[in-house]
Amino acid sequence: MTALDSKTPVVAVDAVRIGLGLGLHRMVRDAAEFGCVVDACEELGIDSLWLSEHATTDVFSPLVGLAVAAGRTRRIKLGTSVAVVPGREPALLAQDLGTLDQLSGGRMLPVFGLGTREDEEHQAFGVRADERARRMDEALPLVRRLLSGETVTHEGEFHRYDGISVGPQPTRCLDLWLGGMSTTELRRAGRLGDGWLGSFLSPAETARARQTINAEAHRHGRVIDQGHFGTMVFLATDGVPDELAQVLRRHRPDLPVESLVADSFDALRELIAAHVAGGLTKFVMLSASRPRDWAAWLATVAPHLRAVQDEFSPTRHTPREAAPTRLPIIDADCHVVEPFELWQRIPEKFRDRVWRREVSEEDGEVLWFEGRRIKAEWTTGTLSTPGAAAEGGRLDVDFDHEVDSGVWEPHRRLEVMDEQGIAVSVLFPSMMLGLCDVDSAELQACYAEVYNAWMAEFCSVDPIRLRWGALLPTREVDGAVSALRKAVDQGACTGMLPPTTAPDVRLSDPEFDPLWEAFGELGVPVVLHAVNPANNCLRVGRLWANRTQWQMGYPLQHQLSLLQLIDGGVLDRHPALRVGLFEADCGWLPHWLGRLDATYRKMALVSRVPSRSPVRQFLDQCVISGEPGDAGLAPTLDLIGADRFLFASDWPHQDGSWPDPIIIVRDRTDLDDRQKLGMLVHGPAAFFGIDLAELAGHLGGAWSVDAAIADLTGLLPDGRPGIDSPVTT
Repeated sequence: MTALDSKTPVVAVDAVRIGLGLGLHRMVRDAAEFGCVVDACEELGIDSLWLSEHATTDVFSPLVGLAVAAGRTRRIKLGTSVAVVPGREPALLAQDLGTLDQLSGGRMLPVFGLGTREDEEHQAFGVRADERARRMDEALPLVRRLLSGETVTHEGEFHRYDGISVGPQPTRCLDLWLGGMSTTELRRAGRLGDGWLGSFLSPAETARARQTINAEAHRHGRVIDQGHFGTMVFLATDGVPDELAQVLRRHRPDLPVESLVADSFDALRELIAAHVAGGLTKFVMLSASRPRDWAAWLATVAPHLRAVQDEFSPTRHTPREAAPTRLPIIDADCHVVEPFELWQRIPEKFRDRVWRREVSEEDGEVLWFEGRRIKAEWTTGTLSTPGAAAEGGRLDVDFDHEVDSGVWEPHRRLEVMDEQGIAVSVLFPSMMLGLCDVDSAELQACYAEVYNAWMAEFCSVDPIRLRWGALLPTREVDGAVSALRKAVDQGACTGMLPPTTAPDVRLSDPEFDPLWEAFGELGVPVVLHAVNPANNCLRVGRLWANRTQWQMGYPLQHQLSLLQLIDGGVLDRHPALRVGLFEADCGWLPHWLGRLDATYRKMALVSRVPSRSPVRQFLDQCVISGEPGDAGLAPTLDLIGADRFLFASDWPHQDGSWPDPIIIVRDRTDLDDRQKLGMLVHGPAAFFGIDLAELAGHLGGAWSVDAAIADLTGLLPDGRPGIDSPVTT
């Protein structure tokens, strides 16, 4: 029995699910009994069926067995626990997985491992024990690339491909989980896997394993979905048979049996609860012995499994509460509006150049920047009011009296988030989006230091819900590296750069390499956030004005930045670098990546052809945010997946999603609820490293990832303060 009290409250990061594993030895006698088990799992609501791989024992081959199960079912998910990779040809393995996933309607859950330590197993797969790890490290990325539809060229120690691709492709981007229990295997899961399924580990050990995997993923610039951690557990209601006892003694002679095996349904609940407390949500339950009547045994077991799933999934809490109604939406790109008094902290020698705001009855609001008077199209108050420049709005909204103080005051910001239904806000600046227009490297550094210190103080009010992106001065890269390191120590979850840093400077220039290396080393992503399209770097403002700048300038910034990252080899040189392209729509992305790939092929003799396709580089290292109403959103998600498009409200800017970003997402008929959940919650959580389990515990029982998309309400109030009067300027 575990030490966890039966009344201990547990809040899971994701829905707890328990499947059935058929064990390490022959648990079903023949095809008829196997069919009986499969049919019972389908009819009784068992979540999933898992088959292990042991070539030199009498268990059924997992891929073949699951193919049979797929043909008999329509609902249950189908997992390998685990399938062996070393010794398999990656191309054929990818084809098998793609076929199984497509024929099963997207129900495959592949988990891979090195295989057992027995010499007979190594012989069966044609590998030496000392080469298994190297084979795994080479093969798994190839399987992933081939499953994505990529044409692969590769020359390695064990495999060589010259422009091959395989099919059929899976129904969606297939997550590849890893098993294992040694430190080396756990680190491999963090480095290469999309999830982890443990075995022969106590609850305390699975919690530590999850931490090890997350730390390694973080070190390599990756984020694993926190709902993708699980383990196998044994149920022995009739006692532990000798065969299982021998297996347990061989694998874990140091552990008490009760930390691995439950001797009753109550003990199973306690064992799973202890694992859930450590952050696990997925379980494969194995019977310690073969039931005499599988159908009758499963009919007894199924209600207990459903009860445990219900108890520890996010829709249930202790003490019992009403079903949660609020989805924990993560706003990946919203803003503060910096108080103009903030810039008085900058050294006096720069005071005549910093942002300054003057208000008089005669001239109204006047802004000064870089020592020059700014001819603005609207007031700062209008900039800070959603929809203020739309029909029925006003261009003269008063920043001092008509703007919600949540734009600069953290306690009010949290109240606004509660009103809006936002669980986490990732905050970026407003006035400091113009940092690239500051010519002085020293002044840039001063702006960054003052802003970052202010944001660290702002978000310290609730660092779980308030996250921030650090401002980085780019005129001197060494200064940007220092500012990034300091800001991460202060609590920043990302560093922000403009897509175009200065005239005649490209992100792919070698001088930026130390900055990209720092991002990878620190394990935080870089956000390339679009800036005023009239900025000096693009020079768009010299030719176009007003709305036309927004029409062409925002997408153009990120088309250029993505071109520089891929064409300039930045992503290839820095595989740990993760990049977000923010606030420039997304409909252009499929065309841009496809055209880039086409020009590589057409001009291969005069340009560097990358080892990974542009699409593969984006999928491996990039995300994008933009207007949720973008007409090109659905085809973009078909290419990159919903978790790589991050929901962003742009609140409180006047040009944010209109008329309401959450309602736009809720009511899109070309996206399904799974895609919407990926955009609103899972994608931004993965990119920014937000622990959903920690967030769920912090928010309380009214919020849950299981809340219905259809129940979402709007982010913006019907009566928008400050813009209900006729336009006056």
